[in-house]
Amino acid sequence: MHLLQRLRFPPEFSDPKQTHVARILHSISVTIIIAIVFIIIASFLSDKMIAVRSLSLGLPVVLFAFWLNQRGRVNLAGLLIVLSFLGLHTYLAWSGGGIRDIAIAVFPILLVIAGLLLEGWVLALLTGLTILSLTVIVIAEVQGVLVITPEVFVPAYDLMVIVTLCLITAVTMHFLKKDLIQSIRQLRQNEQALAKANDELRREIAERKQAENALQEYQATLQTRSESLAIINTITDTLHQSFDAHQVAQQAVQALVTDLQIPATAILTYDEKNSLLCVIASHGLPSWLLQETQSFPLGESLSGHALMRQEIIRCPDIQAEPRIYPSVQRSLQVIGMHSTLIIPLTYLSYKLGVLNLFFHDAEQMVAARHETVLAIAKSISLALANARYVNQIEIEIQERKEAEQALQVERDFAHQIVTNMGQGLSVTDAEGKFSFVNPAFTQMLGYAPEDLQGKTPFDIAAEGEQETLLTVQYNRRSGRATSYETRLRHVDGHAVDVLITGVPQWQGDVFQGTIAVITDLTERKQAEKAQLRFANQLETAVNIAKQVNAILDPEELFPTVVNLLQSRFDLYHVHIYLLDSKCGKLHISAGSGEIGQQLLQRQHYISIDEKHSLVARAAREKVSIWVNDVSKEPDFMPNPLLPSTQSEIAVPVIAHGAVLGVLDVQEDTPYSFSESDVDVLRILAGHIAIALQNANLFAARKEAELRLAELVTELETRNAELERFTYTVSHDLKSPLITIKGFLGLLEKDLAAARQDRIEADMTRIRTAAIIMEQLLHDLLELSRVGRIMNPPEMVAFTTIVEEARERVAGQLSTGRIALKVMNDLPDVYVDRTRIVEVMQNLLDNAIKFMGDQANPQIEIGATCQANKCVCFIRDNGMGIDPRYHDKVFGLFDRLDPSIEGTGIGLALVKRIIEVHNGRIWVESEGSGKGSTFFFTLPREAPGV
Repeated sequence: MHLLQRLRFPPEFSDPKQTHVARILHSISVTIIIAIVFIIIASFLSDKMIAVRSLSLGLPVVLFAFWLNQRGRVNLAGLLIVLSFLGLHTYLAWSGGGIRDIAIAVFPILLVIAGLLLEGWVLALLTGLTILSLTVIVIAEVQGVLVITPEVFVPAYDLMVIVTLCLITAVTMHFLKKDLIQSIRQLRQNEQALAKANDELRREIAERKQAENALQEYQATLQTRSESLAIINTITDTLHQSFDAHQVAQQAVQALVTDLQIPATAILTYDEKNSLLCVIASHGLPSWLLQETQSFPLGESLSGHALMRQEIIRCPDIQAEPRIYPSVQRSLQVIGMHSTLIIPLTYLSYKLGVLNLFFHDAEQMVAARHETVLAIAKSISLALANARYVNQIEIEIQERKEAEQALQVERDFAHQIVTNMGQGLSVTDAEGKFSFVNPAFTQMLGYAPEDLQGKTPFDIAAEGEQETLLTVQYNRRSGRATSYETRLRHVDGHAVDVLITGVPQWQGDVFQGTIAVITDLTERKQAEKAQLRFANQLETAVNIAKQVNAILDPEELFPTVVNLLQSRFDLYHVHIYLLDSKCGKLHISAGSGEIGQQLLQRQHYISIDEKHSLVARAAREKVSIWVNDVSKEPDFMPNPLLPSTQSEIAVPVIAHGAVLGVLDVQEDTPYSFSESDVDVLRILAGHIAIALQNANLFAARKEAELRLAELVTELETRNAELERFTYTVSHDLKSPLITIKGFLGLLEKDLAAARQDRIEADMTRIRTAAIIMEQLLHDLLELSRVGRIMNPPEMVAFTTIVEEARERVAGQLSTGRIALKVMNDLPDVYVDRTRIVEVMQNLLDNAIKFMGDQANPQIEIGATCQANKCVCFIRDNGMGIDPRYHDKVFGLFDRLDPSIEGTGIGLALVKRIIEVHNGRIWVESEGSGKGSTFFFTLPREAPGV
């Protein structure tokens, strides 16, 4: 049963061509097996024992071929059947009737079967063997070597042979018809594939046009951002030139209206004591409106709501907002303002006020440069905070003067409370010696009361203060009270800053001495120094920011920043780290001094997940880290190159909520930094972020310009290729179509006339034309896919790629008797393996085609390594290429020798694949007959490794 099922059903395989040939071979094998059985029976009936013996030997051969066909060895099975029956029927003809034997009729049938089953060169060889066999039989009969016995007519035997021939002919013609139908169907599919390729090319051109439009839009956006940054820098410089809050606010609103074309704007400051918002400056609003709306309760206004919640409020329709005063709504409607944008002004945890922007309609509000406005709002907040600090200092000075005046008025009352007062108090006699000192004064200087008895202020004055004391003493003896700042010497030797207010004592007209109140100014002096230092730091930071914002090259930007910071602030060391978000590492980008250069050479980095690192912690938490004694900080990471670090500040560099890096400064003394230092470094970090964005934008713009130029060049190249492609469609594809159409007409006539001798020739011409057109379409489709349809690159041994390509052309190498030499120890490359195998196959195929009549054909494959790329080569000793055509050979459809088989696309496809791998390809040849060497480059490793 199993054998019968195999006889009934032909085998099927994954390859359609293999399945098609296997089916033909299966039907012919079954037909021949049945025919052999019937012929053997007929031979017994006719006593023709020669046929019985011969066919008995042929039956196992056919069964063995049938078994091979079932196992997938289709070509071998077909060759075995054809060769065995060629020999068998040659023997039957030799042993029977010679050239007149009925077995001779099998020869043309065998050739038809061979044409269906075997390759072209095997068919040609078999045809030659058939002609040779017939010729030998004829020559043998003519020369008498072959003696023909009297022909005996055996009807049963001859009938079975003729019936078998008819069956084989019918089966063969059936498959010839199916093959013809399949060829016509393939032709239609090729036409559809051509139309699809044209559609893909049109779509690719449309995509390129869209890319050009997107690039133009990006350039316009980049120009807008550059203008916005210029406006922000101009307004920021203007605001930080004054410490008067009214002047700062007035300059800000005027700049917003003038530079950003905002119709009207106002700044309201927060009166924390009365919980009010008061208009401090405006521009574009009529005076009568400002008189009606000079202040607002914080909790009953939309601006107060924005400040309390510290959120930006966008109000597209003022008339529909219930939290706005009705009178304000009516007034704004009168002047044509229907939309408003409210931005709270805050600095650190302080609420400073709000910035109100008014627009004629919602569209105008949406069109405003919101990012620019927000940046300007931050600058306004900083300027108002500076003005507040200066105002507080002025208030303190005024309060001190008022206290001095009060002290002068109430000097008599002071004597009653001297023992309990917190300030120092001393009484000197007419000679200037201390007669009384209170505990606060002795504690201030560290003396015991008895230590000062009998001494004068000159004895405890700090060095350089004697002249001031002489002037004060003269004034007091002249009857004038004095208030002055001086320095007294502490018992341990250091100077103490004090404010001394002295009142002369008189008894009648006689000077009795002085009562003086001594105020310790140490804390105030420290505060003033800190304030002065902060002001100087701010000024320095502004100067540094101006220099930094003018630099557009990151390699120049960061060294400039660290060197300016170290020199201007006299710091021990300064680092700037940049965050690589892909690998989660903070790489050092610049460091001050020689140590910074060493760290750069070592490519020093810190993982963002590092627990014991202040820099990594600042980047993770997006907050500034301030440590005044690193010996007590568990997260401090010591650096062997910076052994003297005692205090450190790490400030994250943030832009639009994303961490770009960390600014890290270090000092070699503990408690070297204050909160003001942190504030200044935060400001500088903000400027560094802006400068880095500017540099990135500038670099992106340059890159976009270069990319645009590349796209234009590539578009011109593609247009030229498209023109050549159009020519090919109208010429190269037209030729095989005309051939197919012409020979289809001839085939119809030959089929109608039953001209078997011409049918095979017609079909061969049609099949050849269809194969040429199919190959041309396949190559065109592959060329269009390169760069768009790529496999993921991988590390692969170049030896493996060479071996795969060699297997694909093994038949051509064997046929041409070409020696292939491959270098040992070929390197690994990082490529699309499938595509590079195509490259090697095309180059090998090209070398084989153009080998010419070389007596000892040779091909050599090798590679050399250069830095991060490999230079591969394929060298042959074939026909060679004239130097004039070294560039032309890579052109689309450029064929130097039209007589050699090919579409002219192979080398263009190779060039496109190599360029997609960021490589290049070229050819070197001394000329005709001197061989050629094709060189191309491939990457050795993945980008960024």
